Amino acid sequence: MPIRPTKVARRRPSQGRSLALVSAIETAAAHVIAQVGYDAASTDRIAARAGVSVGSVYQYFDGKDAIFDALAARLLDDLLRSAGPSLLAPALTFEQRIEQGCRAGLAVIAAHPTVLRQLYAANGTSFQRRLTDARERAGLFVRLLLAAHASELDVADADLAARLVLDAAEGVLVNVRADDDLALLARELARMVARYCVRAEAP
Repeated sequence: MPIRPTKVARRRPSQGRSLALVSAIETAAAHVIAQVGYDAASTDRIAARAGVSVGSVYQYFDGKDAIFDALAARLLDDLLRSAGPSLLAPALTFEQRIEQGCRAGLAVIAAHPTVLRQLYAANGTSFQRRLTDARERAGLFVRLLLAAHASELDVADADLAARLVLDAAEGVLVNVRADDDLALLARELARMVARYCVRAEAP
């Protein structure tokens, strides 16, 4: 199915009140997609959840595609801002940095744990393009992390290792459930990545 053109906000919020309204609409969209899925989501449902008129929604968005594009952009940007620098935090081991980055990313998703999965499954949206861009940005952090610990690692191909680390993290983030122990997920993912990357000590 061809990807629909990205819809952009009609007006760009600049004042505190309009910024709060746009944020409320995006948050309402997260609740709606979690409850009914992407296809059944509508501007009417989103407006009702946000407690605003449909007209207020259309002041800033052309329709639901634009709302979910903005929501995806916000979630993925928040993920990168939180998880990326955590991967490079000072005075931590390789495994600790992975765990801290995963914890930070999972904390962003925790409020709406099924949203990424719903967007991931939606056809004809701009989410996959957004996700591709986010992967490229996240890859920079992971490659920097691998380079910082190169002497400790047993990695023949750093680019492949970065891809596998990102694929594993993405799989956890997309499939997280509301009842998951997020701290445990982060710790076990970090252990798995460390066992793949870190050079085993001689017996």
